[in-house]
Amino acid sequence: MIDDTTVERALAGKGFLPADGAVRTAANLIAAGRQWLQRDAPKYNPAWSDGRVRLALDQQIMTEAGIDVGGVDGVEGVMTQYGWEQFQNKERRGRAAAGLPRTSPAFCKQSDAAKFYGAPGTNHTTITPPYRLFYGDSPVRSMTINAKCAQSALRAMQAILDHYGADRIHTLGLDRYGGCYNNRVMRGGTKLSMHAYACAIDWDPARNPLRADHRTAVFAKPEYAAFLDAWEAEGWTSLGRARDFDWMHVQAADL
Repeated sequence: MIDDTTVERALAGKGFLPADGAVRTAANLIAAGRQWLQRDAPKYNPAWSDGRVRLALDQQIMTEAGIDVGGVDGVEGVMTQYGWEQFQNKERRGRAAAGLPRTSPAFCKQSDAAKFYGAPGTNHTTITPPYRLFYGDSPVRSMTINAKCAQSALRAMQAILDHYGADRIHTLGLDRYGGCYNNRVMRGGTKLSMHAYACAIDWDPARNPLRADHRTAVFAKPEYAAFLDAWEAEGWTSLGRARDFDWMHVQAADL
């Protein structure tokens, strides 16, 4: 799904939220969203649940971005799912056109990971993060990562440190490391995970579990937007933002 920060910006742009950048509750967002849908979405019904309203807001945003999702009805179908992918691609192109930083090499598609990164267990290097990480209660002093995305990861973490500072990083749990290299298949699948190529990193997995969505994953909250922005500015993909699951996971590969 579309992240809450983007939805807030859309609501502010329509005049349904103040354009002051203040952090808002989910209830504020839904209440403002109902006003927008009441005005601009002919199929809207006030009896819709909050969850249906939230999905309809995504559909409304995508429709106004020129993406055909089959109408704004708050029901997830194939066209809505396809629309999310199209919207994410449009957002990335917009960042590039606006001159926002993307200093990484051109990363690959998931399907081309073996060709780009090499066989699992190869092309590894070790990096020292610019701030202390913790795996559970144990400090992490270095990370094993594919050499092709190592410097990009360091730049993303430095940007995170510059934005938040060490104390707030710890307070928000942005130093809770969940692992990078792990030669395994995707959970519930047969294809190799991006972790097998050491081009994916999990963060704070306890509070961003695999099946959590924007309602329950902490990384979906506005205060974490700059963290995910830092990775996306380097060309990494947040599965949370792209697919609304596995919010812990960022990868140096496009979907």
